[in-house]
Amino acid sequence: NGSITPSGVITVDSGTSQTFTIFADANYFVADVLVDGVSVGTLSSYTFNNVLANHTITASFERGKLNITATTGTNGAISQSGVVIVNAGTDKTFSITPDIGFHILDVVVDGTSVEAVPQYIFSKVVDNHSISALFTKNIYTITATASANGNITPSGEVKVTHGSNQSFI
Repeated sequence: NGSITPSGVITVDSGTSQTFTIFADANYFVADVLVDGVSVGTLSSYTFNNVLANHTITASFERGKLNITATTGTNGAISQSGVVIVNAGTDKTFSITPDIGFHILDVVVDGTSVEAVPQYIFSKVVDNHSISALFTKNIYTITATASANGNITPSGEVKVTHGSNQSFI
């Protein structure tokens, strides 16, 4: 998941210096550099000055961690809400589920609407992201008609919000 340049067994003349450059692959970072078995931190290069003995240099790498902040309004849920930590370069799927009597009004990813989708996939994550979902009550239509010699009020298509009552005369 990374490399040191130059690598392998390097011959150095006594008393000279040798610099090594440490590169992490995409979506990884340098976790630690060991010089002669002792940690010297997360360096991007290391120089052996006035070399008078044999030495070793070893680097370890870890996959980067990124955050996706997932939030919802009331009346629904998003799978894994809050700050979700993901490995860089991987996919992360979020499912959006409204409560009974509600539907998804909008899903917003990084400040941009992606419409009322029930699922959103972040593919090959390389940056921090945000996702939020908004929900609204279902509205139903009652079609009220009367036969000849009578009437009904209200008549026609009557909109009723989920959980509400509607009277007819």
